[in-house]
Amino acid sequence: MNTHRHILIFDPVPYANGSKQVTHQVLELINQKDHKITVLTANKSVWQDIPNADLVNLRVPNWLNQSQSKMGHWLIQYYFCIMLFVTRLLHGRIDSAVAAAAPSIDIPLYLMHWLFRYEIIQLIHAPVGWSRAIGYCLTHADRVFYPPIARSSMLEAIACQWEKMPNSLAHQQARLEMKRDKYTPFDRDVRAHVRLISAFSHCQQLDSLIKH
Repeated sequence: MNTHRHILIFDPVPYANGSKQVTHQVLELINQKDHKITVLTANKSVWQDIPNADLVNLRVPNWLNQSQSKMGHWLIQYYFCIMLFVTRLLHGRIDSAVAAAAPSIDIPLYLMHWLFRYEIIQLIHAPVGWSRAIGYCLTHADRVFYPPIARSSMLEAIACQWEKMPNSLAHQQARLEMKRDKYTPFDRDVRAHVRLISAFSHCQQLDSLIKH
């Protein structure tokens, strides 16, 4: 019986950045005997040295990538949804989906959650924009890791979920939301890596997750 947990990394950003480095470091610490890792990525070269990872090319057609309109933005999101669907068909059930870029970029993972019911782990690496879409992603993720510098912008984005309320009440709701255990400050040290590994693996026995 195959008991491996399947972790999907969603990486639609073609250039190397801090989010890739952090995710890369965490994957190197995971005991891959107990995990299947699939990376849906716009830059396969970044992930070549992750042992036994299945790399799936996420290439956006040029005509779609060049669109600057709001319609073009959402067409790209729906294209990514199709690619997630194909990846699920070819690589099997997904247990945890890692949104490693930013909520505004990782929206397809949230759009497909209703169908695949995977756990969503959102990584934040910088202050986020203030919008209902980003607030939706933050409130619907199962785990959110963020640097302290991003906290105030996250609070504003979450408050957008209650935009019809008076401003003070919307921010009160947002502060209550951010007190939930799922929000974890991420200071990029070893302890943060261990917390991330625990979230990736959905397991309390951390010693079994680390390579020996």
